[in-house]
Amino acid sequence: RSSLLDDIRILYKSAGHKRQPTVFLFTESEIKDEVFLETINSILSTGEVPGLFAKDEMMAMTADLHNDFIRDRLGKEETQANLKQYFTDCVRDNLHIMLCMSPLNPKFPVRARKFPGLVSSPTIDWFLPWPEEALVSVSHGFINDFPLDCSDNVKSSLITHMGRVHKMVSDVCDEYFNSMRRKVYQTPKSYLSFIAAYKSMYNEKLSALKEKEGRVRLGLEKLEQGAKDVEKLKSVLADEQVKLEQTSRKVNDMLETVNMSKAEAKIEEERVEAIKKKCESDAVRIQKDKESCEADLAAAQPHVDKANKAIKEVKEGHISEIKKLANPSDIIKLVFDCVLILFQLPLTPVNPTKITVDKQEYDWFEASFKQAQQLMSAQSFLKDVTIFGASGKDFMNDESIEFLSVYVDRKDFFDPSKAKKASIAAEGLCTYVGAMKAYHGASKIVKPKLVAVEVAEERQK
Repeated sequence: RSSLLDDIRILYKSAGHKRQPTVFLFTESEIKDEVFLETINSILSTGEVPGLFAKDEMMAMTADLHNDFIRDRLGKEETQANLKQYFTDCVRDNLHIMLCMSPLNPKFPVRARKFPGLVSSPTIDWFLPWPEEALVSVSHGFINDFPLDCSDNVKSSLITHMGRVHKMVSDVCDEYFNSMRRKVYQTPKSYLSFIAAYKSMYNEKLSALKEKEGRVRLGLEKLEQGAKDVEKLKSVLADEQVKLEQTSRKVNDMLETVNMSKAEAKIEEERVEAIKKKCESDAVRIQKDKESCEADLAAAQPHVDKANKAIKEVKEGHISEIKKLANPSDIIKLVFDCVLILFQLPLTPVNPTKITVDKQEYDWFEASFKQAQQLMSAQSFLKDVTIFGASGKDFMNDESIEFLSVYVDRKDFFDPSKAKKASIAAEGLCTYVGAMKAYHGASKIVKPKLVAVEVAEERQK
């Protein structure tokens, strides 16, 4: 089954990731295990195979489809779930599975009951034998209007003969099976191929004969006419032929020049009109995208203002008070852990412990206050925090925000009002790190749109 899943991964990458039309031909001779059909049934029913891709691999593929998702799913939120569904929809649109199974197989009805998607999801083509009357009727439909160089009686006999020949071959195949126990199939497709091959060969041979006949007849006519006129028109023909060739060349050259100029002018006019329309439509679309980005930036700005206001209220004296504390309260340690994460500085290895915030005890892990003391010892600590809020916030990555969320999302104890009871600096920094996390969430939506707008504006220039 692992080999089958490897092949299906290749198909999904082709149909979903690369968005290329892909066909998967699967015959009953390739069913080495009934588990194969469970996988095929899942693809036909839902378009998904559980556990087919690892989480990081799926995220990488959906990231490549991000621009296509924005274009095709306007208004949809850019979540991982929506991107994954877009990937699945691309697979459903581009992957086509062809199942080849014989209803004569005794396992066919059992598989149809156990895996209903095999018969309910695909379009089924049944290939059954035709009676002689139907065979003759089919040959009549293909041959009756087909031009044959023969009488109507001969054509009628040919039509009947074709149907009987196929019926006789099918009967002989049954006799062969009864005597040798080996099955040879003659399907309607074989009959249609036989008629098509006959028509193609007839046209080929008839064309070859007519071509030879025409060449011989033309040759005889030319010889006869030449024998009559060669002596009388030899000199006149030579002179007129020269004049005719000269005139023909002049006329052809003139026509070619006029046609070329006209065609070039038409092509240039169409090209200019197409460029004009594209530029106008691009300008409208870019303006809409720009307005959308400005609206998103306006929504993110309150988080920045909140962080700047909070950090301005923190003074050097407040930081000095914390530096003097040998063992500050746990809420202060938690706040400075968050500051270390924002600056991407190393933390103490995780060791489970208990912390007390607002007279409540919680299960947590050991803080990294020694590293925080080193950070606070710098004279430019508050200045660095302010600079980070002005420009460094745009360089926060998802990994840092993921670590930061472990603290900020604990609203039961990580709260500016509780931090204020311990220290004014802790309150301001607590508000600051919360606003940085909120800003990152809003900017993730805005940044790709800004990049797309800038690229579109450059292309339009």
